[in-house]
Amino acid sequence: FQGAAPDSFAESRLLFAGRVRDAEASFADLKLTWSFRSSDDVLAAVDRVFAEPGVRRGISHDPDPLSHKAIRTDAPGYVEVWPSIGAEMVEEPDDWTLPVNHASAPAVRVAEHVATTIQNWLRNGEAIEGKGRKLTAGDILVLVRKRDRFVHALSRSLKNRQIPVAGADRLSLPGHIAVQDLIALGHFLIQPEDDLSLAAVLRSPIFEVSEETLLTLAGERPKGQSLIASLRQHAGGDEVLAAVVSRLDGWATEVAFKPVFEFYAAALSRDG
Repeated sequence: FQGAAPDSFAESRLLFAGRVRDAEASFADLKLTWSFRSSDDVLAAVDRVFAEPGVRRGISHDPDPLSHKAIRTDAPGYVEVWPSIGAEMVEEPDDWTLPVNHASAPAVRVAEHVATTIQNWLRNGEAIEGKGRKLTAGDILVLVRKRDRFVHALSRSLKNRQIPVAGADRLSLPGHIAVQDLIALGHFLIQPEDDLSLAAVLRSPIFEVSEETLLTLAGERPKGQSLIASLRQHAGGDEVLAAVVSRLDGWATEVAFKPVFEFYAAALSRDG
C-alpha cells in the first residue's frame, strides 16, 4: 500500500532483532493478525489469494499461511472478482485529429464497467446490509493504486450517467493538510498558549522545524512553561528560531487588526 516494500520490512525486522539481541534484551516477533477496519469476508478473500506459497512470497518470507481476523465480527462483507481486462487490437483511425483516448483502452473499459455497475446499484435500489436503507452515491468509495488515467476515465463515465462523484477535480478544503496547517496557525495567533497548534505550525512547511528541535523545545522545558515561552528562550542563541519568533510576532500584530482573508492572503503571498 502506498509503495510499501515488503522486503524492506523483513530487512528492518532482522536489523532491529539483531540490535536488540546484541544488547542482551528480548525481542518478540509479533504477528499483526487483527484488523480494526475490514470484515471477515474481505479478510478471508485476501488470505485465500495469498494461500499459495509462491504468491505469498511476494509479500512475506514467512512459511506460515496468512490468517487475519476482524475486530468487527458482525460487519458485512462481499468480494467479487472480475475478469482481467487487457489491451485489444483496434484499427487506428486515419484521422490523426481524433482523440487518442479510445473507448477500447483497458482503463476506459474498466471505468465503464464500474460506472455501469454503480448505476445499476442505484437504479435498482440496492440496500445496505445492517443499515436498513438504500444505497446512495455517497456510500460508494472506489479505491485505486494510483491516480492514473483510470481515475479520470471513471470520473467521466460516472458524470456521463449523472452520478454524483467527488473525483480528482474536487477537494475537501478542511481535510487538506495545508489548510489544516493554516488553521493551526490561526488558532495559535488567537491563543498563544495553544501548544499543540504551535507545534503543528513549527513542524509544517511554514517553518520546517525538525523533530529533534521540537522535542528539545517541548520536552526539556520546565513544568508549566508554554511552548511559545520555550521557543523565545531558545531563540536567544539560535538564529533560525529567532527568525521564527520574529515572523510569529509580526503575524500576531497583523492578525489583531486585519480581516481573516487579508491576513492569510498577505501571509501566503508576501511571506510565502
